[in-house]
Amino acid sequence: MNALNLAFYDPLTGLANRRLLVNRIEQEAKEAQRSNQLGSLLFLDLDRFKTLNDSLGHEYGDELLVQLGKRLKKQIRDEDTAARLGGDQ
Repeated sequence: MNALNLAFYDPLTGLANRRLLVNRIEQEAKEAQRSNQLGSLLFLDLDRFKTLNDSLGHEYGDELLVQLGKRLKKQIRDEDTAARLGGDQ
């Protein structure tokens, strides 16, 4: 990944990172207010992710995150944003 990608994308999953997500939420909130529209945000948290890492190893936890990221990206529209905030979120 180049420096620009590292600034805005998670190096493990390739998903947007917290910085890019916050920027996009701010932009969308302004646009929603201007156009009198609503938006939505879905937050996922993996239960017992630490247990998986501790029992099977971080390589399995990393692979779970990579696969989850790929599946999420397949399910959303191009104009939507899937992001990894860090850890299991």
